[in-house]
Amino acid sequence: MMIKRRRDGFILVAVCACLLLCSGMVVAYYQYYYQQSLTFHRLEQSWIKDSQRNLQSIRELDQ
Repeated sequence: MMIKRRRDGFILVAVCACLLLCSGMVVAYYQYYYQQSLTFHRLEQSWIKDSQRNLQSIRELDQ
């Protein structure tokens, strides 16, 4: 009886550890994905600004 209770406790601890590890991995993945999307958005904004500056300088040269 004592061995079964000890084994059940071990299984419970193992399941909790696995859930904690999996949830941590999911949170880390989404955090990484969010950071990458922010970085891409900043790059996109800088590309837009550069394109507008280039277009403006081309217009000034054409006049």
